[in-house]
Amino acid sequence: MKIGFDAKRLFLNNTGLGNYSRTLVRNLIKYHPEHEYLLYTPRVEKNIETEYFLNQDNVTIVTPNGRGGSFWRSKGIMKQMKDLDVYHGLSNELPFGIDQLKVKSIVSIHDVIFKRYPKQYPFFDRVGYNLKTKKAIQQSDKIIAISHQTKQDIIDYYHAPNEKINLLYQSCNPFYTDNPISPSEIESNYFLYVGSVIERKNLLSILKAMKTISENDRKKLVVVGKGGSYYDTCRSYASANGLDGFVDWKGNMDNLAIKELYKNAIALIYPSIFEGFGIPVIESMYAGRPVITSNLSSLKEAGGEAALLVDPFNVEEIRSAMESMSHVTEREKYKTKISKHLAQFDPKILSEKLMSIYLTKVSKHD
Repeated sequence: MKIGFDAKRLFLNNTGLGNYSRTLVRNLIKYHPEHEYLLYTPRVEKNIETEYFLNQDNVTIVTPNGRGGSFWRSKGIMKQMKDLDVYHGLSNELPFGIDQLKVKSIVSIHDVIFKRYPKQYPFFDRVGYNLKTKKAIQQSDKIIAISHQTKQDIIDYYHAPNEKINLLYQSCNPFYTDNPISPSEIESNYFLYVGSVIERKNLLSILKAMKTISENDRKKLVVVGKGGSYYDTCRSYASANGLDGFVDWKGNMDNLAIKELYKNAIALIYPSIFEGFGIPVIESMYAGRPVITSNLSSLKEAGGEAALLVDPFNVEEIRSAMESMSHVTEREKYKTKISKHLAQFDPKILSEKLMSIYLTKVSKHD
């Protein structure tokens, strides 16, 4: 079977959607090497994250014959995909008019946060995201939602039929899953935040919670990630409130460095207001460390009983969770639940479920 993917973010995005794309395709290659995989991208960037895909016998890289850019991905690409059995849009979009081809079309919908929190997106970005998502939902043969929350949002905001949507969780980078760290107690003196520093991810509430903890009991916070004006707001708040000595701003880092930070942290703290999934939650668990996260959106699914769930709007609740998780006995309560919780994100099982979706669509149309 020939399976094509929108691989722009696989090659050109080093964060969330890029990680999802690389993990999904890499796991398919590993567990289902009998198929041919075609990666459609406007251009290729070779680095430590993408080199793997350039050295596989059953992988073909497809780039524009002529005009590239957004036009190629939204329309021109279809001239180069007529021999495919399945085409999978990995990030909320499909080429316009794909429903007129014989190829079976699958689209992964990560979230529709631009509908729920429109003020956090520039107007033209919001309009573009909405148009692409709406068309992809309409034209696809099957939709993959990466969480129950996202599935419900697709139904609520776009009225997609329930039977068209498959729930399929995402796994995380094989760098974490292939070498899990057994939960064991080590000397830890910092909490860890991993993610873009944007308003929705709620770093400022963590800083406000830290301010209410006495200096003798306060633990450090390591922040991995960057942002724009909200990032500046957070740094200004930390400076104005005597937290500079307690916050280490790392910026963006590679997976090796992040994994080291995970495994030596007290816990990941991730009280985001809303997520389509929340991959840092399970990255932290694969690194053997517990998690404090939000009791809203998909984070209830990503964390489950293996995480300490808090109201992200309640600074006092975040403070209490940080104080509680600072104790070894509290951490052990959650770490004993990690292995069982991670079973539902096993990359082999998820790849088999995805392949069954591809195969079902093939047999349905033949």
